[in-house]
Amino acid sequence: MIGSLRGSVLRVDGSVVLLEVQGLGYEVEMPFGQAQNLLPLVQDHAAVSAGAQSEVAQAPKTQNSVQQSPVPAVKPQAFVYIHHSISENGQALYGFKDYPDRALFRELIKISGVGPKLALAVLSTYEAPAFIQTVLSGESAALQRIPGVGKRMAERLMVELKDRVKKLQDSTTSDTVTPAQGGTEVASFAEAVSALTGLGYREADSIKAVKATAQPQMDTATLLRAALQYISQQKRS
Repeated sequence: MIGSLRGSVLRVDGSVVLLEVQGLGYEVEMPFGQAQNLLPLVQDHAAVSAGAQSEVAQAPKTQNSVQQSPVPAVKPQAFVYIHHSISENGQALYGFKDYPDRALFRELIKISGVGPKLALAVLSTYEAPAFIQTVLSGESAALQRIPGVGKRMAERLMVELKDRVKKLQDSTTSDTVTPAQGGTEVASFAEAVSALTGLGYREADSIKAVKATAQPQMDTATLLRAALQYISQQKRS
């Protein structure tokens, strides 16, 4: 299962981002605003190609001249947390800039009648903390701002999510990590948490175990082993 991706942004089409990681292109669907925020990171391959062709055409042609292609400017890479969906209809990748956003997305799609499209609509309308606060405050009318959410669905979201988002709020505020805190360490963190949840552990417990055992420069496999040992010790104590 894919837990996170870091790579070059090749294209942004609405809410779909084409992310290239080590030569492979991944189509990732994101909340609309988050996808649009990646537009400044798009690598302008078309402009680079056009510029190279223009310089070749304008350069004086001599027998000994050596044509040099312009070096494209390297833009920062993007990091996204991934929810990897596998079903009988195929696979899909859903991306999020923050860990709490992905955690909320996963809680939303557990509700009957709420699929990935509606969950993305929620996160396109609200950031995770604002949505959580809206649910905890009982403001069902405010949820009707979300495309596809009417009065009945808003009330249903309130009932089904109130206890879940309180736990989510408690776990993400104390146990999460952001990309600004490290490069490869963040990717290892996300991948280890994803592996633990894939093994059947609760996400909150997985985050706690990984955070308790993470050390600088730890790769995913080492971090996962340490986290599993931590969980085992906690069960014995």
